[in-house]
Amino acid sequence: MVLEVRRMLHNIIDKAYEKDTDIDKYKKFYLSFLEKNYKSKGGDYALKKREIRIMGVGKKSAKDMCLTALHELAHHIDNMQRDTTDHSAKFYSVYQKLVHSALDIGFMDIEDVRWVIENSSYADSRKVARFLDEYAPHYNRTAMINGNVKICVYNSFNIRSVLKEKGYQYNGVDKSWCKTIEESAVDGEKEFLLLHIQEQDIDIVDTNKVHIRNRMYIEVKGNTFQCKDILKNNGFSASKSGKKWSWKKETSQECSRSEYQNISSELADFEDVKVNIV
Repeated sequence: MVLEVRRMLHNIIDKAYEKDTDIDKYKKFYLSFLEKNYKSKGGDYALKKREIRIMGVGKKSAKDMCLTALHELAHHIDNMQRDTTDHSAKFYSVYQKLVHSALDIGFMDIEDVRWVIENSSYADSRKVARFLDEYAPHYNRTAMINGNVKICVYNSFNIRSVLKEKGYQYNGVDKSWCKTIEESAVDGEKEFLLLHIQEQDIDIVDTNKVHIRNRMYIEVKGNTFQCKDILKNNGFSASKSGKKWSWKKETSQECSRSEYQNISSELADFEDVKVNIV
């Protein structure tokens, strides 16, 4: 996943700085993903290391992560141009150039960017909104369509050997098995997958976009000893925090509500048991 996102960022740099003699310098940076979520920031850039770090991967939306990546990439390019970086007008001119180029090549859509600035506590919301107001496409998006899509398969541990034989590769960040195929072959591939897994565990996505399902957890606390067999049968695992035990099950944002309702219904007759989405 890191290499895939890095390649996409390189493509954005190619689009934004195709005539810049320092373009190779702009591409020399390290990229790392952290699962830990920080309330104060979604990413950062270390000048000396030239390292871009994206936080909360898997806990925030892929859209949020992509806009953060562009922000930190702007810091890197600004640093390469001025030997420093801050939140000056020069930085924002670089950031705007990257956002416009990302829109041109399909790394993000205008709707994606609007969603982030309207649904998250993004610090630069007003400035990014202005970027969108001033955006004019400079690329033929239809010419970029290569006829391929990426299939991502989730909750597929039991069929991992089957997926390997079919050419799928494991994505440790997204905890999915992925494969790029021609769009014309999607129906046949999906028909094969549905023999082994449920449709809700299959995502078909644009190869130009970063795709990560938000991971959430259903947590059961309280006097859980009395219902431990039900929890085990529903895929929950026991975990300990300090002196207290709880039971957790990983799920996707799309499935979290139905999973919550199902286990809450099964545990309704048990006293001192609480179910939460975390």
